[in-house]
This record gives sequence, C-alpha cells and structure tokens, in this order.
Amino acid sequence: MIDLQFQFKSLFTINVTHTYYAGRGGRDINFIPSRSTAQLINKLGLLLRQEDGVLHVLHDAERIEGFKYKLEKIDLTFSFWMTTNNVYFRNITDLPTEHRNSILFFKNPGGSSDGTTRLHKDEFVNGKDVCHVRPNYFDYKVADGTGELQLRDDNGNLVFEKEVNPEISSSTSFTNLPEGKYSFYVNNKEKENFVAMADRIKQPPLALVQVELTYDMKKELLNSIDIGQPLPFYNFNINFRARSTFWKYMVVSKYVKDMKGTTIFSEKKGVSFSTPEEVKLVDGEMALSFSSNEALPLMEYSNFHFQLRKKNGGTAANKVLVKRLPVPPIDSIKPETRDANSKIYSEILIYI
Repeated sequence: MIDLQFQFKSLFTINVTHTYYAGRGGRDINFIPSRSTAQLINKLGLLLRQEDGVLHVLHDAERIEGFKYKLEKIDLTFSFWMTTNNVYFRNITDLPTEHRNSILFFKNPGGSSDGTTRLHKDEFVNGKDVCHVRPNYFDYKVADGTGELQLRDDNGNLVFEKEVNPEISSSTSFTNLPEGKYSFYVNNKEKENFVAMADRIKQPPLALVQVELTYDMKKELLNSIDIGQPLPFYNFNINFRARSTFWKYMVVSKYVKDMKGTTIFSEKKGVSFSTPEEVKLVDGEMALSFSSNEALPLMEYSNFHFQLRKKNGGTAANKVLVKRLPVPPIDSIKPETRDANSKIYSEILIYI
C-alpha cells in the first residue's frame, strides 16, 4: 500500500474500476503525465503516486502559501495519458470493436469534495467517450463550401479562426496544439471533434484524462487556506464494464461416436444455449456448434457453470461428457459484422 502520511496530503485521486476483474479493477492501468503536466507538477511542488489503477496527486502541506500563490495566478488543468499492460484490454471491455485512429477522452465537469465525481457521463465508459485522434500538427481540409472556420477547445474557447475558401486554398495547417480535445466549426456548425496528441508515448495510449481545477474548486481550496483548514480533496472515478459476448462452443467429436441428443446444461437459471448445428471448421473438421441465446459477460473468474451432456439411451438420466466447459479465451472476439451494433462472439473449441 502507498503510505500517504508525512507532509504530503491528497489533492485529488483518479480511481479506475472494471467489472471484468475479480478485485483491484484497475491493476492493469497506468497514468503518464503529459509533458506540460509534468512541468506543472514540478512548478507546484506536487507529487504523483499510483498503485492498482489509482492515481494520487499530493500537495505539500508544509508549503501551502506557495501553493496558494500559484493557485491564484495559474489556470490549472492536469493531463494524463492512460495506458494498459493488458494487450487484450479492449477485448474484455464494453467498447466499440473498431478503434483505429481513436482514443478515449475523460474530463471532469467540476468536482465535489463531498463525494466521487465520474469523469464520464454514463454509469460506465462507452462509445460516447471515444474521439478521433490527431497529432498536434496536421492539415485540415474544408470540403463543403466557403465560410468561417473555427477551432475551439473543450471549454468552448476560441483557439483559431479563419475565413476559408476551398477554391483558393484547400487546407489549413495546424501545429503545436497542446494536448486536449478540440472541435472544428464551419459557419458555426460543428464538423469534427478530436483529441490532439502533443506527446510521443512509447505505448499507444488508451485515453487522455484531464482534471481541471475549476473556478468553484479553486474557490473552495483558497477558502480553506485562508481559514487555516486542511485542503479539501477530490475523488474522480473511471468505470469500465466487461464486454458481453455470445459464447459459441464448437465441439469436435474425436472419441464419442454418437453425438445425437447432445445439449449444454446451465446451472444458472435463465441462461440457455441453442440446439446444436453442424458446421465445418477452417481445417475441414466437422463440429457441433452451440451458441448462448444471450450475450454473457466476460469475467476474470467466471461464475457460469456449463456442462456438455447427451441423452443416455432410453433412460431419463443424461450422460455428462464434459463436467465443466471452459470459459472463452480473451485473445479473440469475433464481431458478426462491421456494424456498430453487431453481435460479438467468443468461440471455444472443445475436443471430446
């Protein structure tokens, strides 16, 4: 455990949870401060500590007056690149399967020292939190007429504007944009929003996370300093939900000759599988395919218990062929189509 005693006290934390994991839901998550945030943290005399998906930003309680001065003079937004050690993180997470040139973006709408603030609108992270990603230098083409091109940041502040005419110049160049979320407007109509990457990260980031000390938060902090009270601290959450897939068992009979009357039995009420369908595998072998009739959540330690059974001659009892079927591997998921609402399958190959 991280020791948060001595003179450094918590200013804010970012906590990651994930329903796939049995415990320590954010243990595969890391936070890397952006270059500008690393400089800001050094200037403010803050410390960063992280463990199991919890990032702690700490202030020096012995240097509170210096912190107050900077709090009054500087607009404070902290940016962190979120990375993951789990190469299959997107497979196990309820996110769009198409994610090329995209990134998650999280930012606090404010902050309350009385509880926890989510960094996303819905209960769990979803497709609404996905943004197109661009480098911080690029050319932007206006393809649908002349007018006023505007670039605004995530707070709606104007960053750039220009009258454009594709017949005169087909593109506008942008360089050295700070990391953050931006939107393009043409004639006051939003055309695109994107996240600019101002840093080179060795590991492709999963998300950009920004915590802004808003006007109300700074007011609360400054008031606490003025009356000699300990600073309030703020808790922010990012909550991921496990992906649910249709589990498809592909049973290849090597030693069991008669597979008639084979079924998958579930100990959990309400979970059932389709009647078997004979299919041909890519290697030419024939298999019986059983698909769950509903999408089932992927879990680190599954509480589903499925058995492969077949009718035992003329008796009422069923013969158990596989006492406990394995859970799906997480290294492969298969969308039925490229559509955003496509069914997603997890295939499990069984030899009996």
